[in-house]
This record gives sequence, structure tokens and C-alpha cells, in this order.
Amino acid sequence: MCEMVEDLPDYIRDNMGSLLSYYSGVEDFCEHADDIILWSGCDTTADVAEQMLDEGLISDETLRRYFDSVQYGRDLSMEGDFVETKDGVFELVEMRVFEKRDKTREMEQPGVWFTPPIE
Repeated sequence: MCEMVEDLPDYIRDNMGSLLSYYSGVEDFCEHADDIILWSGCDTTADVAEQMLDEGLISDETLRRYFDSVQYGRDLSMEGDFVETKDGVFELVEMRVFEKRDKTREMEQPGVWFTPPIE
């Protein structure tokens, strides 16, 4: 049995005390060593979730289950880029404002030009 433990990768052997309780014994633990994944650079399971998200390892179904659309919608409202009206919700896309010689300003949006008067 000692030989089985010695054959384990260092990172698994070094953490054996924390991992062993999830198996029926040392032999079972050693037999499943190939099924143990170390998420390098992650200190918490929240870090693992972030890494999974960054690497595209979370399915759309799982994202929908855990995504809090009410909270995210509240954050969108607080940022001021979204306006709720009787006709629906408008997103105020970042616009560039140009001063013109004739005292009007020109705002550029993707595919739309609008020149309102300056008050």
C-alpha cells in the first residue's frame, strides 16, 4: 500500500489528509487518483466557478439556472444605460458628441445620425 501512495503525484500526496475522507480507504483513494483534478490558482470553489466560466466549461442550461436576472437587471438600471418606458426598455449606447460650428451637436450611434438643437 505504501508503494501505491508513493506513486501518487506530489500535489495529491501532499493533500491526502484533506482528500482521503471522501474515499472508503487508502486503496480506493489511490485507485481513483486519476479522477482527482487540481484547479491551479483557485483558493475557493468560487474561484473554480469563475475559471469554469472563463474557460467556457459551464453549459447554457447551468448558467440560466444560476443567473439572477432580477439582480442583474437592477445593476443595469443603476448603471444608467437602460431606461424603462411605457413602450419598452431602451439601451443608451455610448455616443460620441461633436460640437459643430452652427451650435448643434451631432451624436453618432451605430447606423444612426441624430442632430438635436442645443438649448
